[in-house]
Amino acid sequence: MMTCPSCGNKWTPRARSSPQHRRFFGMIASAFHQWPEQYEGFQPLDSEHLRAWLLCSVGYRHADAVGVDVTRLNPRELSLMKHAYEAPVRTNKDKKIYRFWRIHDGRAYVVEPLSTAFENMPHEEACKIMNQVDDLVCSILGLTNSNELLRNHPDNKSTEHNK
Repeated sequence: MMTCPSCGNKWTPRARSSPQHRRFFGMIASAFHQWPEQYEGFQPLDSEHLRAWLLCSVGYRHADAVGVDVTRLNPRELSLMKHAYEAPVRTNKDKKIYRFWRIHDGRAYVVEPLSTAFENMPHEEACKIMNQVDDLVCSILGLTNSNELLRNHPDNKSTEHNK
């Protein structure tokens, strides 16, 4: 039970649900299959790569500064560093971590998404981040809402979720 710091009301935080989690992954899988080839911002390798990029794009990420003065690098060196830092890192037999290279104010950063595991992300935060990802996907794909995307994907069994 939690207490509101403003009014003192007590409430029990809502738990994350498996249907919510499945819907999120189903929406991303569906988006991957409909991702526009002409979208220059990003071309995913698979649905996990797309999920990582979407999470990073909405700000749910960790960033590490790269200790290199990128202002002194030529375009070829920048490209080589970008490809090296963006190569997927395999943590075990099945799991890959996708990272992304960003340059901001002359400094290079490598960003990777934070975990969306149940134990790492409370319900309210999951709803917020998942809604932001939904909005970004809909914007890129030209949809009014992600339910359109889910209805059109035959593999998805969970199409509805109250946000």
